[in-house]
Amino acid sequence: MKPLRMLITNWTMAGRHGSVMYVRDLAWNLFRRGQQPVIYAPELGEVAHELRQATIPVTDDLRQITAAPDIILGNTHPDTMAALLNFPGVPAIFICHAWEVWLADAPKFPRLRRYVAVDETCRDWLVSQKGIPEDRVRLIYNGVDLDRFLPRDPLPEKPARAAVFSNYISETNGLGVIREACRRTNLTLEVVGEAGGQIVSRPEEILRRFDIVFGKARCALEAMATGCAVITCDYGKLGGMVNSQNWPDMRRVNFGRRAIHHKLDVEHLLAEIAKYDAHDAREVSRCIREIASLNDTVEALLVLCRETISEQARVGSPGPDAEMRAASDYIRAMDLFKDVLRFESRMSRELAQTQMFREEAERLQRDLAPLQRDNAITRDHVTALQNELNAIHSSPIFRALAKLPGLGKNRTR
Repeated sequence: MKPLRMLITNWTMAGRHGSVMYVRDLAWNLFRRGQQPVIYAPELGEVAHELRQATIPVTDDLRQITAAPDIILGNTHPDTMAALLNFPGVPAIFICHAWEVWLADAPKFPRLRRYVAVDETCRDWLVSQKGIPEDRVRLIYNGVDLDRFLPRDPLPEKPARAAVFSNYISETNGLGVIREACRRTNLTLEVVGEAGGQIVSRPEEILRRFDIVFGKARCALEAMATGCAVITCDYGKLGGMVNSQNWPDMRRVNFGRRAIHHKLDVEHLLAEIAKYDAHDAREVSRCIREIASLNDTVEALLVLCRETISEQARVGSPGPDAEMRAASDYIRAMDLFKDVLRFESRMSRELAQTQMFREEAERLQRDLAPLQRDNAITRDHVTALQNELNAIHSSPIFRALAKLPGLGKNRTR
């Protein structure tokens, strides 16, 4: 079968999070299958460099792509729309990764013929909030590259090492709680991810060191595939220990937002850590490796791509008038101009407030200066008096007077 030239778009290829890692794994897997992925993102970074080193084309300028793709796979809406308008006649699929996130908002366009939801949460967002017809939405769960995330050695009966594996958990939204719970249970804790200041390019190599992993979504899935016991948490909230009974329900919501809704405090977290079961975690890992392979995810996407291309060939392009109206609707729906005005207004207010604070600080500094000078004068005067007193105490006359009855140490109380 003829390889497909596939343009994959995302708002960025910088950092190591969410859709960036999804695009990287998708492109790499397609490339290994003999397909022809090309990546477009307005912002590039280290991940883009890695893909280029593997001879997978990555660009931040659509004009550099002179051969039209067979299909567009968009992951965030601004870049998806840019690609659609740059390549007339090419069909597209939009992949929704999150609920109620601006960049994940699903655009509507005549050549956007299919939408992919990575879990049931995203599917509900598309069909119940964004007005996408249900027959246009395909549920294709995230997968793990099982060739990279190999099973670790069997877990110990009692956990000793734990990791926060997340780009978002920080001191302000739960890390302190996790630290305290680990301290009380004698767990050595390591923080892996952007918020913790340790960004790793090969998590598959370090996850094998940990018995318990705290995280969500993709991070949780990769940790489970490795064989770690996983406690879902993020957003300052707690999901709980993934076990052989609840993992199917959590999988349907991608171990994400809908699975994380309890209060994250030390007592609740201690209760979840107490549920650690090495044998049950091994069973969870076996199940995840059986049903959550990246190969299956990519195969399902390839089938959908060919289905979409066939439909486009059958029904044809809707014509420039319909596309211009859709582009106009997109601009109005996204409130791009309003966003710019709101941003400028907010920046103006913040600059004014900053100036006010600066002026107040300068006024306080001016008021403080005389007090500082007076304080210095007073301090010098006290020092001089103290020196005079010391001199008096050490004088021969004072020593002689101190020996007289009723003075100094001989004074009667």
